[in-house]
Amino acid sequence: MLRKMDSYSPYQLFVLIFLFLEGTAILMNVGFDLGRDAWLATLVCTFFGMFLVWWYISLIRHSKQKTIYDVFKLALGKVGGTLLGVLYITYFLYICARDMRDLTELIKNAVLPALPLEWTALCFMAIIIYVLWIGTQNFIHLFMLFGFAFAAILAIFFALVIADGNYDFHNLLPVLGDGPMSVLPSIFTQILEFPFGELIAFTVIIGTMFPMLPSKVSKMAMLSVLAAGLLLTLTVVVELVTFGPSIRERAMFPLVSAARNISIGNFLERIEMFIIFAILLTVVVKVCIFAYAAIQGVAWYSGKPFKSLIIPYVLLTTVISFYVSNNMSEHINAGLRFVPFFIHIPFQFIIPALLFILILIKSRWRKPNEQSAV
Repeated sequence: MLRKMDSYSPYQLFVLIFLFLEGTAILMNVGFDLGRDAWLATLVCTFFGMFLVWWYISLIRHSKQKTIYDVFKLALGKVGGTLLGVLYITYFLYICARDMRDLTELIKNAVLPALPLEWTALCFMAIIIYVLWIGTQNFIHLFMLFGFAFAAILAIFFALVIADGNYDFHNLLPVLGDGPMSVLPSIFTQILEFPFGELIAFTVIIGTMFPMLPSKVSKMAMLSVLAAGLLLTLTVVVELVTFGPSIRERAMFPLVSAARNISIGNFLERIEMFIIFAILLTVVVKVCIFAYAAIQGVAWYSGKPFKSLIIPYVLLTTVISFYVSNNMSEHINAGLRFVPFFIHIPFQFIIPALLFILILIKSRWRKPNEQSAV
């Protein structure tokens, strides 16, 4: 599956992480319960996200392994590492299924309401299979094109928002009107996990595709998180100044709603289709990375070729996306109340922290033993 280990540049990593973080985060109502302070919470979480990606890279670097699956085996042995690896494969597939459901619900609610959800999911499944099937080098080059298209569409969108003039910056005031304690809980229970904590998927990618961990890759990854977080903050600001915190709180897809409100001279209207296309590009990237992380784990443990696993596991993910919830309201509620506490926090923070501590203890224990042996 992988070609030359040095054939992927830090700039390509920048684009991958940037599009991955935008993914469904730019689509969904991030920090919906924070009102006018949602932009501030997103900005604060950006800096925590920079620390997270540095920490994930450090976990791979200090263990001197290529993927987090290797780290599991090093820290817990073959049996324990395999069991934990299966849990992470399941986690990656589940989050991948949730992201697929996000996009299919967007298409059904905003574009093709008469088209059954199953048909939309099957079409999206075919895209994911194709992207993974063409190989790592090809899909990374494809994602570079996605990055240029996404940046161009968002730049035009922000220019049209300014030209439209239908915004009110008073919707952002007062900042922290209810005090800082009103923001802190959501920072650590919602926004940090989604999307920044989901960068745990890159522990399967960075060590193999971008092996120059100590230098350029860490800096580029942190810069990418900063850029993506600033853009997410800007989109939240646009949503707030366009139609206010109360309407944003009730909007299912606030950025799409903000694009729908743009009207220049009663001529240039309904540009939300371009925003939906831009979101589609980022969701393809995010789903592909989660699917890649899961399938690489299956290939690592089973010894089977990567390509032979693509179709069955992407098909399985698509089926799971049908059953993660009965409707969009239930889907969003689970993503806000259940997933962060019982799924994201253990897999993104608790387990990596315990692994990091265990790796450090083992490395320090090994050094005295090596010296005594000499």
